[in-house]
Amino acid sequence: MPRTDTLPITIGQGDRRRSPRHQVVRPCKLFRHATGRYTAACTRNVSDSGVLLEIESPRPLAVGERVGVGIAWTRSAILSDAAMLPGEVVRIEDGGEDRQVVAVRFAEPAALAMAA
Repeated sequence: MPRTDTLPITIGQGDRRRSPRHQVVRPCKLFRHATGRYTAACTRNVSDSGVLLEIESPRPLAVGERVGVGIAWTRSAILSDAAMLPGEVVRIEDGGEDRQVVAVRFAEPAALAMAA
């Protein structure tokens, strides 16, 4: 999955991550199964097993919430449903002013490689 426009993130001792993270800033969309709505987002980092997103939304997400993530790897303005990766919210941080930083674990770790 390594992309030429990414930088690996150094992981400290005791970190339980199974996949290396790559700092990648790309626009994306997040589909919330609970509400049936899409929310615009931006990636902060990605790995084979998940993604860290920054979203701007007055409606907070919840840990355990099922979501779909579509990352715009190209300049195309449209992302197909086939590009959406199913996942689960595993961590949420306050990003200030209606912003949240959301960690999503993909339901299928290899899904990102197929979608990119």
